[in-house]
Amino acid sequence: MSNSILISVLIALAVIVASARVVGLLFERFGQPSVIGEIVVGILLGPSLLGWLQPTLFHSLFPASITPSLTLLAQIGLIFYMFLVGLEFDPGQLRRQLRLAVMVSNISIALPFALGVLLAALGLYRLNGSAGVAFLPFALFCGTALSITAFPVLARILEDRGWSHTKVGQLAIACASIDDLSAWCLLAIAIAVTRTGGLATALPTLAAIAVLGAVLPKTPAFCQQLRERINDFVTIVLLPVFFVLSGLNTRLGLLNQPWLWGVAALILLAAVAGKFMGTYGVARWQGLPKSEARTLGWLMNTRGLTELIVLNIGLRLGVISPLIFTLFVLMALGTTLMASPLLNREAATLGEA
Repeated sequence: MSNSILISVLIALAVIVASARVVGLLFERFGQPSVIGEIVVGILLGPSLLGWLQPTLFHSLFPASITPSLTLLAQIGLIFYMFLVGLEFDPGQLRRQLRLAVMVSNISIALPFALGVLLAALGLYRLNGSAGVAFLPFALFCGTALSITAFPVLARILEDRGWSHTKVGQLAIACASIDDLSAWCLLAIAIAVTRTGGLATALPTLAAIAVLGAVLPKTPAFCQQLRERINDFVTIVLLPVFFVLSGLNTRLGLLNQPWLWGVAALILLAAVAGKFMGTYGVARWQGLPKSEARTLGWLMNTRGLTELIVLNIGLRLGVISPLIFTLFVLMALGTTLMASPLLNREAATLGEA
């Protein structure tokens, strides 16, 4: 790496970290997870805003020459992120509510997955416009994208609200654990169907790192020490790079027709309805009170970082176009932004307010 590229990488990294920190804290002040602010920063620093308002500054800050270096940092961040996800996984919680968690998780995945495939068949596939991409892999990616629950975002929301050890909180963690595992399996199938290489080769590595984290001893002191040594560097420095790279691929300017915003709203509606109805219906069928079933449904609608990982893989493989990528990024933002205000409404009923 030449000195000029190294300097450019360091400048870009400084801007990314500082912006993510400021906006993340701002979102926290309004009761939102900081990760949402960091995702928004990625969009603000990308072509949708900075590249539109100040194209010269945008290209100076993110020249094409530094993209490989930023990509490497982002991939390293994902590896450590998957390890931390596995570290948070508690098999004990899963065993205690295994039957109910499996039922809720399976239906809350199956229904939005089916709606995603249906949307692909009804028009998203034609809208995709990626030459040479068969319907099946595209439909699998759409279904997977709608069916995801972001385990880390959900866990952070529960921790911030003090719900981690409540009945509904432990059930949500158990369901999200199964959802994450199922999402990676669905993604592996979708990638296998495309029969391409590239970023697909990284998937087994990411999955293996998360198993590694899951099987490590779960003594509180051990997990705490690992988190203290890894978490801050990953979440403050490396993951914001991934969000910015996602932002560079998010092009709101492609939604240049009013009906495309209607498509975005339809995708959001399908994602929310599928996840909520599947979760709420099974939870009520299994005897959970209405308030707990609703809370579980809103919690399972959080998507965040896990969604962006899947979308970036689909984009890199050429299965989804930049337009479809942008539509689904808006869905990920919308579903995660909705969680906090909806949970605030349920808090009084749960006796937590």
